[in-house]
Amino acid sequence: MSGPGYRDGINDMKRNAVIINTSVKEVYQWLGRHSREVGRLLARGEQSVSLFPFVLEDIFFALYMDFPKLHSINEISTGARLNRLVLEQLMKSREFKNARSYTRGNLQGSGMAAMYFAELVLAGLPSEIADTANEIYLNEADLKEALLNREVSYKIARIARGFSREEVGLAYENTARKWQARLEENQKNLRSLAARLSMLWNTSGSRRTAFSGDSDTKGEKRGRFETGNEGLGDNKGVWTRGDLGNHLKLVETYYNSPKLKRLAQRVGRLREVREQRLGRSGLEDVSEVRGIDYGNDLSMVVPEEWLDYFNPHKKALFRKKYADETLCLYDLKAKNPRGRGSMIICLDNSGSMQGPKEEASKAIAIALMEIAVSQKRDFVVIMFGGSDDDLRVFEVPGGRCTPEQLVEIGEHFLCSAGTDFEKPLTEALRYLEKDKYPGADIVFITDGVCNVSREFLTGFTAAKRARRFRTIVVMVNYGNVSRAPVETFCDELLVSKDLKGIDIAGELFGRMQGG
Repeated sequence: MSGPGYRDGINDMKRNAVIINTSVKEVYQWLGRHSREVGRLLARGEQSVSLFPFVLEDIFFALYMDFPKLHSINEISTGARLNRLVLEQLMKSREFKNARSYTRGNLQGSGMAAMYFAELVLAGLPSEIADTANEIYLNEADLKEALLNREVSYKIARIARGFSREEVGLAYENTARKWQARLEENQKNLRSLAARLSMLWNTSGSRRTAFSGDSDTKGEKRGRFETGNEGLGDNKGVWTRGDLGNHLKLVETYYNSPKLKRLAQRVGRLREVREQRLGRSGLEDVSEVRGIDYGNDLSMVVPEEWLDYFNPHKKALFRKKYADETLCLYDLKAKNPRGRGSMIICLDNSGSMQGPKEEASKAIAIALMEIAVSQKRDFVVIMFGGSDDDLRVFEVPGGRCTPEQLVEIGEHFLCSAGTDFEKPLTEALRYLEKDKYPGADIVFITDGVCNVSREFLTGFTAAKRARRFRTIVVMVNYGNVSRAPVETFCDELLVSKDLKGIDIAGELFGRMQGG
């Protein structure tokens, strides 16, 4: 015996609008595992639109694949119809087509461009469409649950009858019929929601093209998905801070720069060292419970609410509370709400640093930047050379570096003939004078020797007492170089003799995290 309309073709419905193969899916999954920016965007997008992760996935596939094609509307699930509507619009736009000239077969480029376009979709999606998409998501989850329980009930009924337990078999057949009725109700709801989604999409503004009037057909109006339009998203993501063309030029720069690729590998290795030393939780602000709040942040839900989720009779109530943002949450506050001063990195750009030492020092700086983000500290990079060389300064408020800054930090190098320690330290003091909080850190990375004057030391020491900052010197030197000059102004000295800077990384990260 099997249930009526066995499987009903439900499991054959495609969850993606783009026709894909296993290898392309694995490429995207790799990106999701290794990109924190993708993770942050997914978390933010899912709060507004439950189907957003699938939308981002399909946008990536359409950018990465050589010849992307869409499934017919009859082959996809109701939820995937939103993906299809979005992609039909995006793929007609000139901006999307131009982007594909950079992104086809390029993992980094496709990831960056997918985030850009997905954020525009999130920012421009009308609330009524988002609400409909969320209803579709819940109904599809209910439908899958009903399908599973119906099949389980029929299977148990068959087994019971095989053992001549007619009353048990009859009971489970009745249960299966109830699940069948619920499944049919879900299917009815989904048909209605699909019609509503299509109607809303066609009536909530011009959608002939997606971006800034960039269309292949003259006379078409501007579409909804363009930077600056109001919508659900806050549109503050990294990839919506300007024209996509500029970002894709950065992708091309990275793709064709062996130096940036080596730097990325070094940063990745240092990140592993940091996480081994501190643990992943060590990067988050330590908090304590202040009370109970209400909302739908699943990371803060109290255990009692999760009991409802795992109770079949109360799961619907949990979902309703989630949709209404009325789940009981822990209200946390930081144990140490006091702010911390800036993190200032002085990078020696003298000629002797060129090569592995330059890359090691920049990798350390970028890894420290991630700690600055977790501590919500301003971050400044000062590149210095000799007394006649101009300083190159990068200001990164809150440690949140733009892609343009990151590429410029990686590529820029003075390669000066001399070394002057006083000039960058004086510039660092100038930034510290603007700090709201004490407890700043200066990390001074060099391979050389340069004496500082007694007058400078007197002023620097006085400023240190007044501002209560700390100076850590990292010497990336593989020979016997005197430490006496840097010991005159530093509080702590770390000496790296490893071409990758790994030998001192754990100790440095531990000190910076501990404050």
